[in-house]
Amino acid sequence: MNISDYRGEFTLFHSALQEEQYRQHGHHPTSNDTRANLRHIFERYADLHTLAHVRDLVEKLKDASAFEIEREGLQKLCADARIHYAKREAHDTESELTRCLEAARIEWKGASIPASGVRARIVLETDAADRRELAARLFDSLRPCDDLKLACNEILNETARRLDFASYLALRRDAENLKPESLVAASQELLEQTASVYYRELARALAEYLPGVVIGEATYADALYFRRSAQFDDYFRANRAAPLYQRAMSNLGINPAGQRNNIKLEEQTTELPDAPSAAFAVNVPDDIRLIISRAAGVNHFAEAISEGARAQYFGWTSSDLSARHPEFIYAPDRATSEGHAALFRYFFLDAIWLAEHLGNLHPSQASEVARFFALVELHDLRSCAAQLQIEWTEMQNGSATEADERSQIMSEASGFHIPRGAYLWIDEEPHTGTVRLRARLFAAQMREHLRTRHGSRWWASSSARDELIDIWNTASRYSVEELAQLTGAGELTNFDPLIELITKTLSEE
Repeated sequence: MNISDYRGEFTLFHSALQEEQYRQHGHHPTSNDTRANLRHIFERYADLHTLAHVRDLVEKLKDASAFEIEREGLQKLCADARIHYAKREAHDTESELTRCLEAARIEWKGASIPASGVRARIVLETDAADRRELAARLFDSLRPCDDLKLACNEILNETARRLDFASYLALRRDAENLKPESLVAASQELLEQTASVYYRELARALAEYLPGVVIGEATYADALYFRRSAQFDDYFRANRAAPLYQRAMSNLGINPAGQRNNIKLEEQTTELPDAPSAAFAVNVPDDIRLIISRAAGVNHFAEAISEGARAQYFGWTSSDLSARHPEFIYAPDRATSEGHAALFRYFFLDAIWLAEHLGNLHPSQASEVARFFALVELHDLRSCAAQLQIEWTEMQNGSATEADERSQIMSEASGFHIPRGAYLWIDEEPHTGTVRLRARLFAAQMREHLRTRHGSRWWASSSARDELIDIWNTASRYSVEELAQLTGAGELTNFDPLIELITKTLSEE
């Protein structure tokens, strides 16, 4: 194997994937067109992800004379090859699953609705009975696809075992170079330490914003509507997320319209809530594409800011690093890019930032928004912690958790009842919860670090901007755990700073 040639093909593969994902996200091609384009990309670069190349990369890792940066790069290349090899093995079943999901529909008030569009309706449905019925019909429509979903998971697990990992989840953990024991223990403490304040604030918020919905009866459908935060739409109106992103960056000292790196900004073509913001690293650092949602709502605005930060993170990457080590750009561990996105997402926990950047918010209104946003964030953190607990138990036992037990664990963590048969379609890819937990831990500790060094209004500090650009320059060479150590932010196994940030915001009037 010529490693330089391999890196060249690796770059072309991931660049093509990012460009296709950008095209799908912004221009909504037909499903047949999407499948054909993705199949063409994977077929064109099939040689990247063969078992032979996985073994070649493992052998190269044994070279004791390799420089540290080369060994770090080889580890990421090897992890990426293993992941895509496993996914390639599951490709045919995954294609069947995709066709099954595309065929799933529900009948609703005289209309036939694709299953893929039901969640967007639930999010907007003000009537509790209707949104719960929509959710029930959604999961009923997906039930014929259950076996295919389980089959995909089993193929991934079987392939991981052939690669000497206990499961696909264990393979992903290795890609993150993560020893999960301490994070599992800390996540259990998170659940225990926040239970009282979470249930108290959730009961208060349900009574205020969702009359008639109470703890013990609230469902997954109610959670979707609740997180939507519709009560604040007058403050976060449609078509205003892009200007907010531009103001936020300008205040930090970055001119989105005139910066040296090429970040192409465009707005979504629809105001629907299922058209989120997203950043795409097509050719780092010269071709970064940022699509910002036009939908109303605080969550859409927060997502626009966080995806804008992700675009900046890619845009300030060293061109030399990108050319020599593209594996640091398209790293299999997404926690580093996610951590920087979450850092900017946490602006919405800061009432002062909200009041300054949204001219239609009084300080008391900004505090109300920040407090509710903190509650939604705690909901998500507790759900991720519960997911990690389930995954850890499965890794220890070597078997899947029973559906009833999984439902109970997730329901107790979130305060919203999760249907027994829904876990296949609510949980995302295994390990996603861990990525988000690590990213949020990093964001909270990095936020405190920046506040200590540059003041409470660090988001208007040129020195804070310069420090962030220095970090962004390294892309994902360093994990969030390593970055926390390098910046002096501390160990990322202690949830106390994050819990303190959330609970302090919840207590502010």
